[in-house]
Amino acid sequence: MMRADRTPADTSSALRICGCEPHHAGELAQLHASLFEAPWDAANFKELLANPGTLAFAARSSAIGADKALLPWGLIVGRVAADEAEVLTLAVAREHQRLGVGARLVERLCRAVQKCGAHRLYLEVAEANKPARALYAGLGFQESGRRRGYYVRAGASREDAINMCLKLNGPAEAGTRLERRGLELDGLPAKRPRR
Repeated sequence: MMRADRTPADTSSALRICGCEPHHAGELAQLHASLFEAPWDAANFKELLANPGTLAFAARSSAIGADKALLPWGLIVGRVAADEAEVLTLAVAREHQRLGVGARLVERLCRAVQKCGAHRLYLEVAEANKPARALYAGLGFQESGRRRGYYVRAGASREDAINMCLKLNGPAEAGTRLERRGLELDGLPAKRPRR
């Protein structure tokens, strides 16, 4: 099915979110390199994934017989320190963008960091990255600051980073936004309200 014909609901039913370990570093680096000017290499991912405070997840096809050699549809890496957590990177393959993959990854990380005791999740996003900023705002993140000239792009002027924060209030809250839309989380059917 072509990207233009897919909806977030179609994508959700074809998606599973899996934890990542150091042996996934190569495929994560390959996806990252396809999306960023200054990508992390396999050694960077391997080092991060070996750290006990790091949590990482990949979005993959859940289709039976899906080719295991295919790159993940997306990835997220976060880190927990005491009662706070941060998103270190979020990447979704271009052909799977704007289909809910990023939201699923963020929400999966939210649940994981809450289990580790985090009460807030922080991130930084380029000011000009309007689709990412809209995603984060839709998930409840709020702007909390700015780092002037944080991002350096080849052949372009420096760009500000927008700091964003999500308060993680209760253990069930992280998954509720997608469940309200009737989408599956981690392969489990969405909870339907009783009538």
